[in-house]
Amino acid sequence: MGKRVQLVLVFICMIFLSACPGPGDSPAGDGSVVKWLEQVQRVHRSVDVDLDRGELDKARTSLKKLLNTKAPDGVDHGVLSSVLQDVYFRLAGVEIRQSQWDVALRWVKRGLSLGCHDDVFCANLYIAKGHALEKSGDDAGAIKSFNKALQINERLLDDLLGEGK
Repeated sequence: MGKRVQLVLVFICMIFLSACPGPGDSPAGDGSVVKWLEQVQRVHRSVDVDLDRGELDKARTSLKKLLNTKAPDGVDHGVLSSVLQDVYFRLAGVEIRQSQWDVALRWVKRGLSLGCHDDVFCANLYIAKGHALEKSGDDAGAIKSFNKALQINERLLDDLLGEGK
């Protein structure tokens, strides 16, 4: 899980940096966005440790606190959505590990309510939804969710390989 989180945060930073002003543009600001992203990364690392130790309640608490942390002004809306969707995905995962299917589905719904784009964050939410639905006995719903995640991931792979339409 730790490597996945690191890759996600690198991706978020790349999105953020691509929106930063270049030479001759207006100044980049006071660095509060970078500090916030570093805080997000620290929380994810702490949650990884908690999950490895089986401390699910502690992981849940840390993730919920992260949701309640106000992002600084200047955070790109897409970056903010990606960060929040990743937190919702991780919260759903904690609930799935504790057989709390309905709670997991509520976290997924919150994440998807931020908008679904063809990105890994949305695909992850559909994967979590599929697991929760499967475990709760809704096989048809699980298949639909897994299929949606697969479609998103296929488009991402096609785009990566230059085969996108």
